[in-house]
Parts: sequence; C-alpha cells; structure tokens
Amino acid sequence: MIKKSIRNQLLIPIISMIILLVSVLSYVAISESKKHITNNSERFLMELTNEKINNINNIFNDNLTSMWGIVNSQILKDGKTPWETLRNLLDSQKKSRDHISIGIIDESGNIKYSDDTTGMLEDKELLNRVLNGEGLVKKVGIDGDNNPIFSYLVPIVVDGRISKILVVNRIEPELSRIVKEEVSGYGAGIILNEQGIIQIHTNNEFIGKKLSDLDDNVGLADIEQKMIKGEVSSGEYKLNNKDKIITYGKIKVIGWSFGQYLDKQGIQQEVDELSKYFSALGGIVAVIGVLTALIIINLITRNLKKIDNHMTILSTGDLTKGVEENLKRKKDEVGDIANAINKTQQYISEIISLIKINSDSIDMKSENLSNISSKFVYSTENIAHAIEEVASGSDTQAQELTDTVEIVNKFGRELDKIVVQFEEINTRAVDIDEKAKKSNNSMEMVVQGLLELIVTFSEFKEKINSMDKNIKKVNEFTSLIKSISEQTNLLALNAAIEAAAAGDAGKGFGVVADEVRILAEKSKTASNKIFEIASDLLKDTRNISSTSEKMNNEIVKQRETIDTSMTSFKEISSSIEEITPRINNVSRYVERLSSNKDDIVIKSENVASISQEISSLAQEISASMEEMKESSLDVSITSKDLKDMTAVMKENVGIFKIE
Repeated sequence: MIKKSIRNQLLIPIISMIILLVSVLSYVAISESKKHITNNSERFLMELTNEKINNINNIFNDNLTSMWGIVNSQILKDGKTPWETLRNLLDSQKKSRDHISIGIIDESGNIKYSDDTTGMLEDKELLNRVLNGEGLVKKVGIDGDNNPIFSYLVPIVVDGRISKILVVNRIEPELSRIVKEEVSGYGAGIILNEQGIIQIHTNNEFIGKKLSDLDDNVGLADIEQKMIKGEVSSGEYKLNNKDKIITYGKIKVIGWSFGQYLDKQGIQQEVDELSKYFSALGGIVAVIGVLTALIIINLITRNLKKIDNHMTILSTGDLTKGVEENLKRKKDEVGDIANAINKTQQYISEIISLIKINSDSIDMKSENLSNISSKFVYSTENIAHAIEEVASGSDTQAQELTDTVEIVNKFGRELDKIVVQFEEINTRAVDIDEKAKKSNNSMEMVVQGLLELIVTFSEFKEKINSMDKNIKKVNEFTSLIKSISEQTNLLALNAAIEAAAAGDAGKGFGVVADEVRILAEKSKTASNKIFEIASDLLKDTRNISSTSEKMNNEIVKQRETIDTSMTSFKEISSSIEEITPRINNVSRYVERLSSNKDDIVIKSENVASISQEISSLAQEISASMEEMKESSLDVSITSKDLKDMTAVMKENVGIFKIE
C-alpha cells in the first residue's frame, strides 16, 4: 500500500486553496477596479470639463474685465479727447495684451482701429445689445491655423450716455491649448457654437462641421442637441468604431458648449495595466503564501515525523527511549500528543514490569505445584498398593473364617477328634492372632499415610488458593491495561473532534488521532486475551480446589472406615486371645463346648461377614485412591499447562524492553 505523507496531504489542498483564493481576489479586484476606473473616469472627466469651462470663462472674463477698466478711464469718457491721445492709449493696450487689433465703434457701427484702418459692424442686433450696456464676445473668424478670432465689445459711456463701443480682436491660444490638451493620451476637448458647429477640435477636418454630420458615428446627434441647449451632462457615442464617453457643459460668457471626450480604449488600457499589476501581485502573494505554507507545514510535519519515529521504536517493543523533551515542551497539539504518548509509555512500562515479575512468580509456583502433584501421585500409588494388600489380607481372613465356620459345623460330628487336633487349632489360633496384629499394624500405617495425605492436601489447597490470588492480580493488571487503553482511545477521540473542529488545518491531526486510537484498540484486545487466559486459569484453579476439597472429604471418610476396620481387628485379636486359653482348657470344657458350639458358629459367621465388609471397604478405598490418582494426574497436567501458558506470556511480554 502506497504511504501518503501528511505533508503532501496538507500541502496540495493548501496550495490549491491559496491559488484559488488569490485568483478569486485578483478577479474581484480587477472587476471592481474596472468598475471603479470606469466610474471614476466619467467622474474625473466631468470634473475636468467643469474645470476647463471655468478656465475658458475666466479667459473671456479676464479680457472683458481688462476692457471694462479701459472704458472707465477718463480719456475714453471725455468726448473731447483727441484721436491721437486715444490712439496712443489703444496701441499701448494692443501691445501689452497681444491683441490683433483694437478700436472704437460709433453708434452707427463704424469701426476705427488704432492703426487708422476702418471697418463696419454689420450685426445690428449685437450692436444694439452692446449699446444697451452689455459686454459681449463674438467669434469673427479664424486664422491660418484654424484658431478662432474673437471680438470683445464693451460699451463706452461718454458724457453720461453710451455712445461708443470699445472693440478688441484677438486670438486666444490658451483657449486652443485647453481644448486640444490630451487626456491620458486618449481624449481631448471640443467646442460647439450655438448652432452645433465645431469651432475648436484637435482634428482640423472636423472644424466647421456639426457633430451629427461626422462620418461613421452613433449617438452624436443626441449629444449635439443637448450641448446646443447648454445642458451639463455626459454621454457615450461611437465614432469610427471606437467607443467614447463625453462630458459637456455651457460656456456662459460666449454661449457656446464645451465637451471633453475620452476614448474607452484608454480606460481599457488602464484596466489591462491594472490587471497585469494585480496578476503580478497575485502571483507574488501566491508564491509568498505557498512558501509560507511550505515553511509552516514543514515545521508541523517535522514534529509529526519525530513522533512517528518514536512510535516506530515503540512498535518494536523498545520502551526504554522517551519522547524528545522539546516535543513535550510545546504548547500545542503536538506537545499534547507527545506528553500523552510519554505517559502511556510509562504506564505500559510499569504494567509490563509487573507482568514480568508476576510471570516469574507464577512460573515458579507452577513448578512447585507440578512437583507437589508428582509427589502426591507417588503417595497415592503407595496408599493404593497398601490398600490392595489390606484387601488381600481381608480376603484371606474371610476365607479362614469360612473354614472356621465349617470346622465348627463339623465340630459336633468330630468332637472326639478335638483333643487330637487341639495343637493344630492352637497353632491356627496363634497364626490368626499374628495376622490380626499384622493387619492392625498395616491399618495403622494406612491411617498414618492418610494423615500425611490430608496434610499434603491442605498444603496443596493453600497453594491453589495462593495461585488463585495471583491470577486475580493478573486480572487486575489486565483491567488496568484495558482502562488505560480506553483512556487512550478517549484521548484519541477528543483529538479527532478537535481536528474536525479545526477544519482542513486539523486533518493531519485527525489522522494521527486515528492511529493512536487503533493502537489503543490493539492494547485493549491484547489485555482482553490476557484476561480470558487468566480467567480460564482461575476457573481451572477453582475446579482443582473444589476437587481437592472433595478428595479431602473422601480421605476423611476412608479414615473413619479404616478406624472401624481397626476396631474390628482389635476385637478379632481380643477374641483370639480369649480363644487361646480356652483351647488350653478344651479338655475340661469339651462337654460345655459342645453345648456352646452353636454360639461359636454364629460368632464365626459374624466375623466372616465383618471380614467381607472389610474386603469390600478396602476395594472401595482402592477405587477412591485410583480416582484420587487420576485427579492428581489432572492437577499435574494442569500445572504443566499453566507453566506453558506462563512461558508463552513471558515470551510475548519479553519483546518489550523496559528500564
């Protein structure tokens, strides 16, 4: 399976997110900038138009103001001032103000210039307006460069009434400069007169034409009408397949309209330049973001790699190496994980140490139990052999008693032979007495063996109980391991929740949390297996204890039976001791013996019955001892199994290295 590094898993989405974010922001910035540039361009163009209109009005007003100052001089107001004086005044003004010509118009419209040339003002309406007190400006022609020539007319009050007019003809180069001044290299100005005819334009071919008459235009007719009306507004039009915007307003002094147009190509060029700027800036920001992400991710993955290396060491069972101190000192999730791993490692080391110690103890006690079981089996075999001998003796006694009964039955018929066979009877009585004593001694040995067996069973039971306690301790340790695993699992779950809450930035930490939870589940599974094995051992131990208790009870019962047998043997021995002196006196008591032979027969039959019972009890004891022997073998086998399981557990635990 191909391993996917957390670094790549974090880097790819973060770089993608940075690139996407920068692209979106650049697109939004470019779109908004285009919108703002368009709006600002129109607003800027309107402000520029108003400013230029004011400048144009100021040009005309400044000249009119200068002329009002001249007409207010006493020289012009005095109707008796000679022409020479007037001419000198007018020439000085002409030279100082750079006029084309300057002169005086009479009430009939006749003009006399300072250079003594004459002319005629044919526009009677204009003449009457000026004579009525208005100062006016009127275009009267153009020069060779298509610059308009303006006439400034200001009334002169002579002797209390308007009888003359001061006229100045001049070219306004500043006006042409203002109109023809380019805007961002893609626009300029335009001036229309009252009829909509172009007066000033950067393209001399347009001068003298109407806007609406220009070739290949769309929308100029409507704009022309609004400019003729003197409206202050803006509009869009197309000329020669080029989109343009125009802002316009009225030149109040002269009654014309000024417009400032701008080619949208210039706006688009600014947008393109700004787009390039934002694209370059976005690229720089993306590169910086990617480099920053690389640095941050490298810092994170470097610490996670250290934790991964430490977990690899732990997976080999080496618990001697702790987590690096610089990781544990961190005040972030990496520090929390490092401290949690360190604590878990310490807990596992302590548990493994305890398991190893208890495994050695269990192994030693299992060995002792096996030895005790072997000795117990050997003792049981000896006891069984002794009981078989007792059974054999009891059978012999029963047979002999049967013979005795038969002899007694024949006693009535062979009473005459009693004396002859007295010695033989006496000998048999002595043999019986010796055998009874031997049987009694054998039974005492059986009792002694049973007592030792009872003591051995007591010790065996104590060891079984001790082993039961040790196994319970093993269960306690496995419960502790299980509890630690559950706590570790809970910690891993909490870490996963925190990672999920952190979103994409917390995914890496979610993966680490899953690995820790898997390790905790494996620890829990191992502890459950140990618990199951220990529970099986505990169950077997309790079964052994219960079986031992039953065996002890059976041995006690056997002892009681043997006590009864010994009592019977003592009675037999006592009876034989009573028979011996009677045999010595048999001669004297033959007659009495004959009368009492029936009693002897009955007692002999009773003794035979007791002997048979003793034989049966001996067989039962022998069978019980066989069962005891089998149980002892089971105990021995169980102890060996326990030892083998302890060895396996020690081998499994042995893979862990602890300090």
